[in-house]
Amino acid sequence: MGNAWGQRLGAKHPKLERYCHWPRARCNARDGRKEQENEREIQVDTVSLDHFVKAANIDRIDFIKIDVQGAELEIFRGGERSLKDVVAIVTEVEFEPIYVGQTIYEDVSIYLREQGFAFHKFLGLAGRAV
Repeated sequence: MGNAWGQRLGAKHPKLERYCHWPRARCNARDGRKEQENEREIQVDTVSLDHFVKAANIDRIDFIKIDVQGAELEIFRGGERSLKDVVAIVTEVEFEPIYVGQTIYEDVSIYLREQGFAFHKFLGLAGRAV
């Protein structure tokens, strides 16, 4: 998933190939239950947030809004230098994983607290039937 500049951001390593896995689900129209289909895998070339910021000659980032289908923590870990100037982050998190290898709220929250951030509030809570 690209950001506003069209660059794919990934894990801590400056450049890597990342394999994305996700279940393909569909909804059974009669009773609303999800049916799991086969997992799909694609290869995506990425760069870390810190690598991107340096390569794009960005002096500092003061606000981040991010929704990358469960890979938020990987991007934050790849942006430790860039996060030092950030004032606020809006990020999507899940309380239960829905993607293979996805981190959940607790993982992201712990990491961001370790980086000096404090939780403010949940925005636009949504849910899904279990």
